[in-house]
Amino acid sequence: MREELPQAIAPRFLQYFLDEFTQDNSLYASVREARRRLQILEKEFPCASNLPVICQNPAVKSLRWNDLVIPPCPYQGLSAFQEKDAALFFGRETFTNQLVKVVEEKKLVAVIGASGSGKSSVVLAGLIPSLRQQRHWLITHLRPESTPFENLAKAILLPVAQLETGESEGIAEVNADEINQLAIDLQEGNRTLSDVVKSIGSSRRFLLVVDQFEEIYTYPNQKSRQFLDCLLDAVQNVSVFRLVITLRADFLGQAIEYNPFRKQLDYWKPEFIGGMVRSELQAAIEEPAKKRNVYLEAGLTEHILNEVGDEPGNLPLLEFALTQLWEQQENGQLTRKAYDSNNWSLD
Repeated sequence: MREELPQAIAPRFLQYFLDEFTQDNSLYASVREARRRLQILEKEFPCASNLPVICQNPAVKSLRWNDLVIPPCPYQGLSAFQEKDAALFFGRETFTNQLVKVVEEKKLVAVIGASGSGKSSVVLAGLIPSLRQQRHWLITHLRPESTPFENLAKAILLPVAQLETGESEGIAEVNADEINQLAIDLQEGNRTLSDVVKSIGSSRRFLLVVDQFEEIYTYPNQKSRQFLDCLLDAVQNVSVFRLVITLRADFLGQAIEYNPFRKQLDYWKPEFIGGMVRSELQAAIEEPAKKRNVYLEAGLTEHILNEVGDEPGNLPLLEFALTQLWEQQENGQLTRKAYDSNNWSLD
C-alpha cells in the first residue's frame, strides 16, 4: 500500500482490512471487503472506497485524494460574482481601482454597461471588498426586486446592527417589524432616507449599492419615482452618503426620462464599463483555476480567447463554458480535448 489516504479514512480502512485479513482471508479479498465497508464514508468523503488499492507496479504514480475529488468550481457560470467570491475575481482590477477612487469623490456612481458586461461582479466582488479594507466605510447593498422599499429598509438596518454588535459584516438577522415599519415610513414619506442615515450617528462613510437598478423600471412610474426620490434625497443632503448603482445600458433612456434623476446623472457623470481586453480575459480564465491548484493545458487559454472575441456580452457565456469544463478536468488540468468535445461557440 502506498497511496495517500485522508486522515479520517486511513485508520478505518486499516481496521476493516485487519478484521478480514486476520480471519485467514486473502490479501486481495481483505482489501476488497475493506473497500466495500468504506462506502459508508462516501457522503463525507466522495470516492473514499476507491483509494485503497494493491500497487503491483512501484513505478506507477499512486492515486491522490485530489485526483478523485474535484475542488469547488471557482467560476460563476451565468451568475455574478458576489462579495464572498472576491478572492476568485480577476481581470477587472483596473476598473475596480477606478471605482475606488471615484466613490471617494462622487456621491452618485452609476456603473452603466451592456448586459453581461460584468457590472454587478465588479461592484460586488471588486469595489465592496476593496472599500471594506479601508475600515472607514459602512457598506450595504440590495436589489430592488418587487419590494424595493422593504429591501431598502433591510439594507439600511443591516449596518446599524453591525455597529451595535461590533461586527464588520455578515449580520444575518434584522428585526422584521423594524424592517416593515421603516419600509412604510420611507415609502409614505414619514421619514426620509437622509434622516435615517444621519440617525445612525457614525463618522464613517455610508455606501449603499443598488444592484440591477433597471428592475425599478418594471414598476408603475409613481412607485419607481418614489423610490428614486427616496435615494436622491440622501445623495443631495447627506455628506457621508454614497450611492452606487449598476444599470443596463439599454435602460438609460428610461432613466433620463425622470428629470431629477437625469440631472443627478448629468452632474455626477456615469462610469461606463466596456468589454475586457485580452490580458484581462486571460486573468479571468487562468487565475481562478490556479486558486484551486488546477491549470489549463498549454494553448487552451489562447484557443478560448480566440473564440470569445471582444463582445462584452460574451462574458457570462465564457464563465458558463468554464464551469462546464471544470467538471471534465483530468488530473488537475483543463484540457483542449474536453473543451472541443462540447462544441461550444463563444464567437
